[in-house]
Amino acid sequence: VQAALDRLCPAIQFLPLGGDGQVAVPDTELASPLRVGLLWGGRPLADIDIAFRVVAGDARLDDETVPTGEDGTAEVRVVAGSPGGSANGVIRIEARAEGLPQASWPERLGFSARFVSGGADEAPALRAEALIANATGSALVAGEAVPWEILAQGLTLATDGEIHPLMAEKWHPIDVFVDVPDTRFRAAGGTPFRLLGTHSVEGRALLWQPGEPAIGWLRNLNALLRELELSETTARFVALGGVIAAADTPRRWLAGGPAFDPRSDRLVQAPGTGQPGDLFVFPFAVSPS
Repeated sequence: VQAALDRLCPAIQFLPLGGDGQVAVPDTELASPLRVGLLWGGRPLADIDIAFRVVAGDARLDDETVPTGEDGTAEVRVVAGSPGGSANGVIRIEARAEGLPQASWPERLGFSARFVSGGADEAPALRAEALIANATGSALVAGEAVPWEILAQGLTLATDGEIHPLMAEKWHPIDVFVDVPDTRFRAAGGTPFRLLGTHSVEGRALLWQPGEPAIGWLRNLNALLRELELSETTARFVALGGVIAAADTPRRWLAGGPAFDPRSDRLVQAPGTGQPGDLFVFPFAVSPS
């Protein structure tokens, strides 16, 4: 029944594509634009107005309404103002699609940036040491496949410092996306699916645990991969560096992520752009049993 409904009235997906979790320097444009995308039935949705607005902190946008292009994406540039005010040095910006033929999921997207006095290059960073599978206690290798049963038992991001506990209480800093295989072409990848889960902080570790609906979805994914005779499908662990702060100082946020090293032909740990608060993205794959 759900498959028939999806064919008749496919869901509109509203996706964050970049710009979240940056470091803001006063009176300076953020390093990356805020970028969003719209997919309807897995296809780009063009000519839809995306309304961006600042909901907290001091910042200005180069445009408050941006239409999506032929690829279904829209972006806006942000110039940070002053770090003072009641937002505790945090800028929050909301994006919402207007004039859609039906409601999107989610209805709105949120982006954040955090001020660092004296410039981003002077701020220390909270470094990720490993992404660990809870089931085995072993560190994942970026780009390699993880059995679905292992992913279903959760992941832990280990860092080099104590994580501030308020982050876990006030924010949702982690998302895990798995790409649904394309059944028409029997190919891995395709439409990203967000696994809903819970998170918690334990010392230097940030724990993510999928909920029961997500575990059931992974079980169905296993059957689909086996039916399509696919060995894996792509996935990503995404952490919002700008809201993952160390407990020892308010100026220390998560930075860095895996990067391709041509010398070793592998993905290795790297400092990202060098700015604390980078969006941390760890690519891996999910395999069937």
